[in-house]
Amino acid sequence: VHITLELPWSADRAIQQFGRTHRSNQTSAPEYVFLISNLGGERRFASIVAKRLESLGALTHGDRRATENRDMSKFNIVNNYGNSAVDLILKSFIGTQKPVVLPPLDYEGDFMADAIQGLKSVGLLNGDLDSLTADHDKKVFGKFLNRILGLPVQLQNAIFEYFTSTMEAIINSAKKSGTYDRGILDVAATELNTKHLAVYRFKRKYLTGLVTTELHKVVIERGMNWEESEYTSKRHRYSQYFLSKHMRNGNKEVILAVSHQPEKCPFKSYLLTEEEETFTIYRPNVGQQLKKELASTISDKFKKADLEEAKFYWDNHFEGSLTTCSHKYYSGLCKTILSGEECDVGVRHRTYNILSGSVLSLWGSIEQILSARPQVVRVKTNKGDKIIGTLIPSNCVERIIKELSSGSESVVISQFS
Repeated sequence: VHITLELPWSADRAIQQFGRTHRSNQTSAPEYVFLISNLGGERRFASIVAKRLESLGALTHGDRRATENRDMSKFNIVNNYGNSAVDLILKSFIGTQKPVVLPPLDYEGDFMADAIQGLKSVGLLNGDLDSLTADHDKKVFGKFLNRILGLPVQLQNAIFEYFTSTMEAIINSAKKSGTYDRGILDVAATELNTKHLAVYRFKRKYLTGLVTTELHKVVIERGMNWEESEYTSKRHRYSQYFLSKHMRNGNKEVILAVSHQPEKCPFKSYLLTEEEETFTIYRPNVGQQLKKELASTISDKFKKADLEEAKFYWDNHFEGSLTTCSHKYYSGLCKTILSGEECDVGVRHRTYNILSGSVLSLWGSIEQILSARPQVVRVKTNKGDKIIGTLIPSNCVERIIKELSSGSESVVISQFS
C-alpha cells in the first residue's frame, strides 16, 4: 500500500514518487491511497495526480485502468463531463440555463447570491447582477479549480459540492441515454465466468518484421442465480423484486431493482421526485443491466413480488436461458432461429469474438467489415489470461478470418478444453 500524506505541488514529482512502487509486468499493482483535506479546491491537485496515474498504467500496460487495485476515476475530474459541469453551473449562476441539481442544503446563507459574489471576486463572472456574463475561455475548467481556492472555506466547499453534484447528474443522464463513454468495457464480472474456447493466430509480414494478429473466441456466463440475487439485494439500501404485469408464453419477466444512490447520503441533491429516481436492474439471464431504469418506468411495466413468487420465476428463467433466447422464451418462437441462424439475445452463455494483437496495419479493411461502431473490450479468462481488443460481431467473424488469412504467412488455430 502506497500512502501519500501530502501531495507535492508538482504533479511530476508526485508521479516520480508513485513510480517507485509501480512496475511494468508486476503481478500485483500497488494500492494508492490519497490523504487530502476536505477543501474542495484541493481536489484539483488530487485530480491531476489521478490522471497521471491512469496514464502511468496506460504506458506500461496499454490500459489506463492498469492501476487496477484502486479506481482513480473518483479523483479524476479532469474530463469532458467535468468541463460540461463547470460550463453548466456558470450558466446557471448568470441565469441562462436551468440548474440540474439543488444548491447544497447544509449551506448557511443564500448560496446563489454568495456564489455569484465569490465567483465575481475571482474573475469567473463579470458584470452587474442584471447583466452577468461568464468566462467562456477554453481553459475555464482549470481556472475554476484554481480560483475557488481563493474563496472562504465554507463557500469554496459548497461551490465544489455543487459542481460535483452537477457532474454526477450529467454522468447519470449520459448513462441513461447510453452515450456515456466507458472507455475499455469489461464484458465479464469475474474471470470465473469466462472460458477461453479458441484462438486464431495470423502471422503477417510488416515493415518491422513478422507481426501477429489474434482472434479469440471466449464464452461468458452472464446469468445470476437466485442465491447471487439475494446477496446483491441485501447489500443495498433499497431493493425490490418485480414481476411483469402480463404473462407471456406461460412466463412472467422477473427483475431485481436496487437503488444506486449512496447508502449514507446527508441530503438528496438531485432535482428528482421519488418516481423519477433511477435504479440498477438485475435479471436472471444476463445479470446486471448497464442502462439505469426510472422508477416510473418500472412501475408502468412491473408490480412488486414476494420472495416465493419471485424465486419461482427467477429459477425458471435462469434454467431456461441456458440455451433459449428471450424471443423463444417469452413468445414461443424466434424469427432468427427460424431463418437458420443462431440467436443469443438473452442467452446466459454468450460467445464473444475479440480481435487483438497487431491490428493497426489492417484497420482500414477491418473497419469496412464491421457494421457498427467498434468497441474495445477487456476480459480475463478462467486461466488468468487477459485479453484486450476489438469486439467482432458474430456475423462479421467469417469475413474477418478470410481477410486476415489472405495476407498471412501462417494461420494457427488453437482449441482449449
